[in-house]
Amino acid sequence: MGCFDMGGGTTINQPATPAAPSTAESIQAWTESMPAVFAEQQRQAPLQAQQQVDLATQYAPQLGAAAKAGQEALYPETSALQEQLAGQASEGMNAQMPDWMQEKYRSDMAANLGSNVGSGIGADYQSTGMLQAQQGYQNYYRNLGLSLAGRQQLASPTMPQTGQYSQGFTPQTVMGNDQQGYNSFAGLYGNMYGANSGLAASQNQMQGQMMGGTMGAVGMGLMMSDVCLKENVKNIDSALEKVEKLQGVTFDWKQQKQTDGGVIAQELEKVLPEAVTEVNGIKMIKPMMIIGYLIEAVKELSKKVN
Repeated sequence: MGCFDMGGGTTINQPATPAAPSTAESIQAWTESMPAVFAEQQRQAPLQAQQQVDLATQYAPQLGAAAKAGQEALYPETSALQEQLAGQASEGMNAQMPDWMQEKYRSDMAANLGSNVGSGIGADYQSTGMLQAQQGYQNYYRNLGLSLAGRQQLASPTMPQTGQYSQGFTPQTVMGNDQQGYNSFAGLYGNMYGANSGLAASQNQMQGQMMGGTMGAVGMGLMMSDVCLKENVKNIDSALEKVEKLQGVTFDWKQQKQTDGGVIAQELEKVLPEAVTEVNGIKMIKPMMIIGYLIEAVKELSKKVN
């Protein structure tokens, strides 16, 4: 990888947010989806209705018993009275008039008929009147039962309720959902741009610290070289031959605007590739390795001179 200007940094361009969905697009989406929504509602409706019927069949006795127990606990006197009257009404609807009531009716009828009480017409009139009185007696208790039933409704059947999905699925809701989804989507673009900008800034900062820290350490002459950190230590051979191929140069640092001297990493790499490394596209040298070759080259030259 080639060199790049450390002073420029990395440029991040914010991507353009896609256009918001139009009303026509939302209407088209609603038109295309409505048949499927309605078909699903038609499929679910009988299932939901049957479920409610099954639940009512299974739990109606328990609910009725619980409601009755609750009413008796809250209104014990009223509940007892209703039970008592209901029992009397049930018994009276099929009962005969009491003997005392029949005797009173015959006595009153005889007083009204007078001398005709023993005639055939009188007997028929009295018999018909007795039947009517009996009917009236039973009707009294029937009316009592109806009155109690009107005061306390025993059951109120209703149609099973099913979900009406299609009623809530309107063009307005589709447009609202599209806009909400677009807002979230557009927000992701801003978040993505912010994350990329932050990453670029961190990268540029890291590169600056790396270059500044490395050059500062070189300038101070401080580098780790303890033997406890090393292994496979070997003597350098043919150092003079390699050093003769190196080219020392002077140059100006672009960022610091300072004159310096040394070697070019790309040229050094051709001779001593192990003395060059690369970090984020920047070639960096290992000064201690060059020093090692220089020391051994001086020794070889000294032997030749002597």
